[in-house]
Amino acid sequence: MKCHLLGTGGSVNSLTRHNTSLFLENGPDMSRDGLLIDCNGVCVQRLTAAGIAFEDLGHIFLTHEHIDHIAALPNFIHQSWVKGCLYRADNRRTHPLHFYGNEPTLRAVRALLDAVNLPGHPHMFPFEFHELDANGGTLTAASITLTYFPVNHGPTPCFGLTTDGPNRRLVFSADT
Repeated sequence: MKCHLLGTGGSVNSLTRHNTSLFLENGPDMSRDGLLIDCNGVCVQRLTAAGIAFEDLGHIFLTHEHIDHIAALPNFIHQSWVKGCLYRADNRRTHPLHFYGNEPTLRAVRALLDAVNLPGHPHMFPFEFHELDANGGTLTAASITLTYFPVNHGPTPCFGLTTDGPNRRLVFSADT
């Protein structure tokens, strides 16, 4: 498994640091065997720079509902739609984009997508929302098994996570 740091900064960006976002790859087809964790404002550019075909990405884990973790989703999805559906009319993306998060986060994501009518775009690939147990658990997405758990982020429900690779463990505590 390989971890790409797409952003490592806090809620305020600078010229050299962007909001936190990670991409985990775990196979030969990074876009299909990868998992985006949170969606900062530059994830499309950072994934492109890493050579990852983001338009085929199938799984996004969202730690919490704060704007610096979800606001770029409409742009990410729109860019994926343009590259994966319009530019490839003979081989359009049809597989769903899976979102994993707690109930308030998924509610906010649905509202964002509806606000710009992304679900109504012609040939839009489907979205699937997976509400995670607020007390934590385990999920496998894109060949990656995560253990997620609640972390203290004030009044905002938030998840941290761990995942294991050969001889290593990633621990991510979101904004805590």
